[in-house]
Amino acid sequence: MLLRVLPRGPGFPLFPMPGSLPPQLRGPDAGGVIPPIGKSPRWPIVVDMRPSESPEPATPAEPAATVILLRDSARGVEVLLLERPHHRGSFAGAWVFPGGRVDPEDAALSAPGDDQAAARQAAARETLEETGLTVTVDALVTVARWTPSETQARRFQTWFYYAKAPGDPVVLNPDESVDHIWISPAEALDRHASGRFRLAPPTWVSLSALVGTSSAEDALARARAADPEYFASRFHADPLVVVWEGDVSFGAPELVDAEGPRHRLDMTGLPWRYQRSS
Repeated sequence: MLLRVLPRGPGFPLFPMPGSLPPQLRGPDAGGVIPPIGKSPRWPIVVDMRPSESPEPATPAEPAATVILLRDSARGVEVLLLERPHHRGSFAGAWVFPGGRVDPEDAALSAPGDDQAAARQAAARETLEETGLTVTVDALVTVARWTPSETQARRFQTWFYYAKAPGDPVVLNPDESVDHIWISPAEALDRHASGRFRLAPPTWVSLSALVGTSSAEDALARARAADPEYFASRFHADPLVVVWEGDVSFGAPELVDAEGPRHRLDMTGLPWRYQRSS
């Protein structure tokens, strides 16, 4: 069995369940927020979580879309990351790709029942609203669909797309983001590893996939030639990992430490480690 390990990766040093958070760091509904950098480096949390043994039914996942904007630079391919406000939202203080929920207006512009088309409309709309950059629906290349763990309090089933960035300047929506940066995937991961960036697991994995890409066209061509990946996340608290289909413990949490195939993100410490058997 060949095990591919990407040692790059930053991460939140911990991804605790809400019940383990100290009271001063618990957010609404026993969730949590990422504290400002330097305030509490031991307790960053990027999304509200419900304990896995909760008897409550899983919250239905809301449709959403994200765009990974690519551009070429003298240092190689770069992506656009936006910094979310630190004190509100599910991804408070995190660096994210542009994106958001699929709205009724997006569905109205699509054929009835065509969820992918509605997500593409949302991706283009959210990119314009958050960055001032225009990307056409036809320019979007589907990369992946992420479905969060059923233990997560608020869930977004999110389509991820690549698109080549236009040459216009970024104009932020101050209600959505407080800063932005064009950065190479490797540099973003290095900053996360040193604690300067906060990234959610889907962002981290998406950046890892782009490390070593020679150009925006190279990334787009590879995505067009491949089928989209489907990530249905399952979180384990001890050890702190998120696993996907293909992992020995997917659907069998008691096997999280067992020998066997791996498809997981190990978040037990810095740097995070992506493991995938092939």
